[in-house]
Amino acid sequence: MEIKLLTLGKILGVLVVIVLVLGGGWWGVRTFLTLPTPTPTPTPIPDGRETAVAALTAFLSMDVSEGQDAWVARLCDLAGGEDTNGCAYAHLMAEVYWPNVLRDKKRLGYEAQEAVLVRDFGDGRQVWKVSGTAKDLNTGETKPGEFHVAVVREGDAWRFDHVLLPQEVEALEANP
Repeated sequence: MEIKLLTLGKILGVLVVIVLVLGGGWWGVRTFLTLPTPTPTPTPIPDGRETAVAALTAFLSMDVSEGQDAWVARLCDLAGGEDTNGCAYAHLMAEVYWPNVLRDKKRLGYEAQEAVLVRDFGDGRQVWKVSGTAKDLNTGETKPGEFHVAVVREGDAWRFDHVLLPQEVEALEANP
């Protein structure tokens, strides 16, 4: 059996076309249909906003029916325990505020509307200005207000430190 040169050329031509089509298809699939490898998104390091809001809400929510011990316990939990500056602050403020709460049978609530970072000291300390509305739960009277709250970072958690006194706020604003 004799294969003509012309027939052999056609067969080789068809084989070359098949190889090119398959190679081009493989390249196209790899280039256009393969999904890109997702780049892992780094987990952002949370700031102290939530802790500052929770702490101020707890600090300004005093209810004579719940009692002083419950109020101090909420603040100590936000501070990270009894051996913290925030808890010591809560005990000190209880001595100052609770005689009036008991005398006037106060029931106060607080709802934060906004928290703005005032200063990040870069060493695990932040100060937040929290704005919101205090409400007398006995009368329904409301009063807007803003307070500065200091929080500290312990490991991966932010802890309540204290509500700044007016003198501290002035010193903070005087030294930007």
